Amino acid sequence: MSWLDALLRWFDEHGRKYFWRFSNDWYVTIVAEIMLVRTRATTVERVLKDFLARFPTPRDLCNASDEDVVPFFKRLGLIKRSSWVRKIVCTILEKYGGSIPCSEEDLEELPGIGRYLKNVILTKLCSIPRPFVDTNVLRVLSRYLGRDLDVDSAERWLSENVPPNLLYKTNLALMDVGAVLCLPREPRCSSCPLRDWCRYAEQCS
Repeated sequence: MSWLDALLRWFDEHGRKYFWRFSNDWYVTIVAEIMLVRTRATTVERVLKDFLARFPTPRDLCNASDEDVVPFFKRLGLIKRSSWVRKIVCTILEKYGGSIPCSEEDLEELPGIGRYLKNVILTKLCSIPRPFVDTNVLRVLSRYLGRDLDVDSAERWLSENVPPNLLYKTNLALMDVGAVLCLPREPRCSSCPLRDWCRYAEQCS
């Protein structure tokens, strides 16, 4: 069994089953990813469900007032995200007729779309596989390879070592390993699906 087989098998059994991961709706994806920035996914899950019940479509959100939207982001502790998400969603609605643009140039022109979110959108919604690297993925890969990686080198390694059709699932699996096993302090190496190949696990007690 390869490291990738072990990782994806673990993910099938133990991966976090957040509902937005199984949605191909651009609206759900974008709102979820913006809410997830520096926020615990368990907290986002509750707020996002309430948000989508109140604003089930992009048009509902764009027709709402700031006063309607702010309370949901206040629950996350970062009020400024309310205007961020509305700008992105309303731009897609008005400029692109409610269809997500799938060129890198168009995505980069959307207000507040950074490298990570752009790559999530391309991979998940546009069938253009890209690695997307957050702090969890960066930590797992750095430990696995036994060297400090930056985002560029992590993306390059994933592109070279993961088949394009498995990139989305692999990214999620690495995130989850980092979130529940490969912790910044006291990592649970003995439970990690990558332990047999990981440089860090050789010294982990």
